[in-house]
Amino acid sequence: MNKQKLKDALEFAKDNGLESIEVDGIKFSVPNAQEPTQENDITQPITPYDHISDEEVLYWSTGYYDEMQSIKELQLEQKKETEELNG
Repeated sequence: MNKQKLKDALEFAKDNGLESIEVDGIKFSVPNAQEPTQENDITQPITPYDHISDEEVLYWSTGYYDEMQSIKELQLEQKKETEELNG
């Protein structure tokens, strides 16, 4: 491995939060390893909702899904208004 490839590998490891890498049988520690960014985190939900129901998944690509989301938002607004009135 040449010097530039090693430098690129170390930078990649640093950007992705790796503590060390092994190249040609030699283990290198990565200085100042950072936590992986959220864009690389595959555990993040693909929707802006924390929980999505089976019905929402079923109708995801239809117009009915948008209707369901509108109803859901209205229900949340009504719940907030009720909580504000009740204290």
